Amino acid sequence: MIFHMPKQLMGLVIAAVICLGLMAEMASGGDDGGPVEYAVIVNASNSFADEASASNVVKQLFLKDREDWPNKNKDQAKPFGRAAGSPETKAFLAKVLGMTDAELAKHWIALKQKTGKTPPREVASDKMLARFVAKFPGGFGVVKADAAQADGVKVLFTFKH
Repeated sequence: MIFHMPKQLMGLVIAAVICLGLMAEMASGGDDGGPVEYAVIVNASNSFADEASASNVVKQLFLKDREDWPNKNKDQAKPFGRAAGSPETKAFLAKVLGMTDAELAKHWIALKQKTGKTPPREVASDKMLARFVAKFPGGFGVVKADAAQADGVKVLFTFKH
């Protein structure tokens, strides 16, 4: 049996099916349905190595509650972020910062009013973020784990989301 549908309606049906497929993939966390692994990368010269406190230190540095790395050089922290709503940002918010988008926005507004500090610079891609982290001794940011193997950076810790 052949079913005929007006061309306009067919276009809407196809668009709806594609959207549902994309939404299902996003909700599953990855192509295979499992969680995606992310890495917090730091400049290769960073000597900080306390795995037990790494997540907490990164949280303090990213939120600018702390300015220097607790390493032998006391490198000034230079956090880099990803665009709001990106998979990297969503994972970092949930697993490392323990915040929602709204809570993070509220934090930056309050900090700007109190101290003049602004959010970390947003970088468009994993590759560009790794380049910026490699450029600054105190640089750090989050990338998909498979993008963490770049010149001038090293993995501080990984997490799944």
